[in-house]
Amino acid sequence: MYLQTKREFIGNVKRLRKQFEGTKESPRSIYILNVKREAFTNKKARNNLTFPSEKYPPLVENPRGFVYVGMTGLSVEERFAVHQSKKGKACKIAKLGFLSDGSYSRVGKKLTATYNGISVQDSWEEQVRYLQNEKIGKYHHHFFARYHLGKVVEVYRMTAHQVLNILVPNLKRQFESTSNRKDPRLGYTISNKLIKQHGVKVL
Repeated sequence: MYLQTKREFIGNVKRLRKQFEGTKESPRSIYILNVKREAFTNKKARNNLTFPSEKYPPLVENPRGFVYVGMTGLSVEERFAVHQSKKGKACKIAKLGFLSDGSYSRVGKKLTATYNGISVQDSWEEQVRYLQNEKIGKYHHHFFARYHLGKVVEVYRMTAHQVLNILVPNLKRQFESTSNRKDPRLGYTISNKLIKQHGVKVL
């Protein structure tokens, strides 16, 4: 069995980036979703495993966790919503109910949480109800993770109430703004400082 070295892997990524960057194809985003541990013991879920293969090691008997890796031409938030629906073009593992529950967040080198692509409602009162019942408040806990070299190195948890307290005043300013934006949808990034100030560190 052949395993790629770190150097070979980085070289392949650079080659693909050089090959496809600047092309006229639609933009693509790669995303990673957590999969529930119960999937490992479910026959239907295991039938959807991509690995092991000849280039990758076999699964260990007691893995630390599982992920689903996908690529999409949609915004990552939109693709996440498709998987959460468990219908239509959702992945098989999502339709089986094995994707971890939670909200979407985008994180980078410094732990932040971006909530964007929020649909604009007809009035601010309706907007708040939408945020509370259908968008943010729908998930009791929101988890924010930072990765380094493929490993989760930092995780914070906030309640939906805490997240709403931060988002609502900032989204209201956008909602009431008269400036013309190419994308009228609302969005806001919760800073690293606010996450550490209000969140609970779980890793």
